[in-house]
Amino acid sequence: MELDETITNLLPRRQVIFKKEKRHVSRHHEQVRAEQKASRAAHATMGHAITPLDPPTRFLRSRTRGEIERLVRENNKSKAAALQHRECEKRPALPRPVRYPPAGRDRGGVNWITNNVKEVKEAPVQHPSPRYVDGPTGDAHNLVTSGLYPNYIFKKNFGRVPAYLRRRQAEIHFEQELEETGRRGRGRKKKKKEREEEKGRENTR
Repeated sequence: MELDETITNLLPRRQVIFKKEKRHVSRHHEQVRAEQKASRAAHATMGHAITPLDPPTRFLRSRTRGEIERLVRENNKSKAAALQHRECEKRPALPRPVRYPPAGRDRGGVNWITNNVKEVKEAPVQHPSPRYVDGPTGDAHNLVTSGLYPNYIFKKNFGRVPAYLRRRQAEIHFEQELEETGRRGRGRKKKKKEREEEKGRENTR
């Protein structure tokens, strides 16, 4: 398109100048730079001026590097220090054991240990609630409320005496009545017989 000669291309064009917007500069810029330089200069170091070398007496034996690394991983610093021919940093001393309960404590004459043992023995046994595991991920659910457990509280005849037990109770009650009436009849016959015998004895006299 630039090679095509046209009248418009021959006319002088006005140069387009794009105005660049001013870049935002924070008002804390100089303060941040000063603080950064101050803190960086305090830590500016390339290491020791003269690298301290270990004396010839502190040499490492062959095949001990792996052993030292293992001891450091296991937090056995004393053995690692012994292999490295240096002193192990001492740990703080353990605190003294505190006597519990304190000697001046008033228990009120109650032996809490025996009381606790007695309460645990007399407490009812707490059986874990039945649960079932659903799925390979091990999701546990309550078995009683799941519908898989035979729970009969929603049956129509729940809490009623079965019919065969009612029949059996009626039969036992009928047999008891028969036995009672028979015992009464035998007692009446016996008394009647005794009276007749007494009357016969009086007539013979």
